[in-house]
Amino acid sequence: MPYWRADLLREYPTDLRQTKGQLINYYNFFHNSSSLKMEKNLIELLSSTTKLFDGLEKNLYSQKIEIALNGYGKFLINPILLDNNKFKNLSAIIGENAVRTIAESKHFSYESGLFPGYVGTDDLALRYLFVEEVLLIFSIGEYQPARYILYFEGAWEVA
Repeated sequence: MPYWRADLLREYPTDLRQTKGQLINYYNFFHNSSSLKMEKNLIELLSSTTKLFDGLEKNLYSQKIEIALNGYGKFLINPILLDNNKFKNLSAIIGENAVRTIAESKHFSYESGLFPGYVGTDDLALRYLFVEEVLLIFSIGEYQPARYILYFEGAWEVA
């Protein structure tokens, strides 16, 4: 089971062991359920792009970043979790049409070079995280040598 999901906290729970179990169960359900591979409906919750970090790599991965969504509470994200969730793999979970809808609404461009796929703000790699039914999209990467940038691109409810 993927232990790295335990670092994702929702609304600062008091019992980390309970949260870890819930997140691992949710991860297993979401990634192993054949019913979830069909097309999903998306409801855009937040469309504005926000720069969350601009600095050295060691500082990026040593902190947790808070994101607040009206009606959903606060999410505390460890950026290391983003490394495992490439945007190009999202279509296997929510469907190709849903991914295309996100890309078109955010005006993500498609790069067809050595590493084909959509890129976000400042041509940075796109990553995603699921927190319960909420899909969070980020762009992250090395913008200049030793300078890393992290953007929050938006949030969607997956129904």
